[in-house]
Amino acid sequence: MRTFHCPPDKSISHRALIFAALAQSPSKISSLSAGGDVATTRCVLERLGCEFRQLSSEQAAMDLEVSPPEGGLFSSLLLRHSLSRNSRGTESVASRTPPIELNFGNSGTTARLLIGLLAGVEGLVCRVDGDASLRKRPMGRVFKGLERLGFRVDGELSGTGFYLPFVLRGQSLRRASIASEAASAQLKSAWLLALLFAENQAGEEFEVSLPAHSRDHTEIMLRHLGVLLGTSEVGDRQKIFGSWAQPPVWQGFSESIPNDPSSAAFWALWAFLKQEEIFVPALCANPLRNAWLKVLEKMGFFYEFRNQTSGFFGESVADLWLKAPAPEALRGVDVSSDQIPSLIDELPLLAVLASFAVGESVFRGCAELRIKESDRLERVIALIRAMGGQARAQGTEQEDLWVGGRIAFDGGVSHSAVFDAAKDHRLAMIGHLLKSCWSADLQLLGADAEDIAISYPVFLSELDSAE
Repeated sequence: MRTFHCPPDKSISHRALIFAALAQSPSKISSLSAGGDVATTRCVLERLGCEFRQLSSEQAAMDLEVSPPEGGLFSSLLLRHSLSRNSRGTESVASRTPPIELNFGNSGTTARLLIGLLAGVEGLVCRVDGDASLRKRPMGRVFKGLERLGFRVDGELSGTGFYLPFVLRGQSLRRASIASEAASAQLKSAWLLALLFAENQAGEEFEVSLPAHSRDHTEIMLRHLGVLLGTSEVGDRQKIFGSWAQPPVWQGFSESIPNDPSSAAFWALWAFLKQEEIFVPALCANPLRNAWLKVLEKMGFFYEFRNQTSGFFGESVADLWLKAPAPEALRGVDVSSDQIPSLIDELPLLAVLASFAVGESVFRGCAELRIKESDRLERVIALIRAMGGQARAQGTEQEDLWVGGRIAFDGGVSHSAVFDAAKDHRLAMIGHLLKSCWSADLQLLGADAEDIAISYPVFLSELDSAE
């Protein structure tokens, strides 16, 4: 049995930094992800006035002390930028100073969550940008929800098509309800951050509703910080609701972040190709992060969580044991659209595994893959075809992924196939796994170590040591 050590959870790390920045006193975060995306969130918060002291560091994780500005980040920004308007409500000299420059790098999580937060800082003006990949990812859905809260989209912003770069002008927001067409944890979190500080008349309740469940780390953290949030289900929709008279206030915290289950998913492919059992310690075992394991179980894998405990803000933490089926026992699978939001990051890996299965597989409602770091739907189709398999997008909206199965387990590619991962960290890791464990003839482009370091800095060294 092979043991793999995964990096700290990326989703939780982003949110831990943001909530530490909004606290009234310093926080200590242990085992924070050292990946590039989380580093981007840290840099943006530092630009906005937070201070950080690194207590210890390894290649994949670090311990960090976070010192927010006096009164917390939001109140500090609000006070600082309220000076941009004089008593008559007209622009002062301060408002004509250059906007704050914020670069979100490659991180969609950083961009969407902080746009939601900063949109409600009246008087704040910032120019937000990202790398070439992030500039291709739409931000319009964030603003669609913010408009429900009274955010006024000006001509300059709408003229960008809501693609970075653009100038974000903070405004006073009001409490209201938002119904999302997408079950996106990033959108939901952006709107909850905006609602935390939105104006409230007579303590009215708000709700954010989604068409299916999505990652709930934001809600878990807010509840543990004392914010009163409830959840319910009405028909097929999930609703998060709350009400408070004043913006919530919390003190700093000291917490340790569990390891990333999305990173652990890659080693399921290794386990299948090597026909070995794997063990991954101290994973976040949140049920909404482990839907990929349920799909693997349907495909013939066996798994078990061991030594389960309560960790970061009450999140479940456990060790994972996983056993792959024999090649002839790997089954195709039909994954419904309501399951997709909870396994969106692992879906490319599952599709590649399905290409080896006996029988066809269908993953329904995968449109969200098209607006990730690359068009992951097209890229994973290209990868399976480069492997000699069959895959296509189908359905009226071309958002269902069909995979034909039956690629030879021990055949490798019959020619020098080329796959371009388009600098997408998840596709790059899948490519390296296939090249290392299945076919050395597979040629990789856009799959360098710095691309992978966005989420899993030690992935290639873990893979090398497993050989």
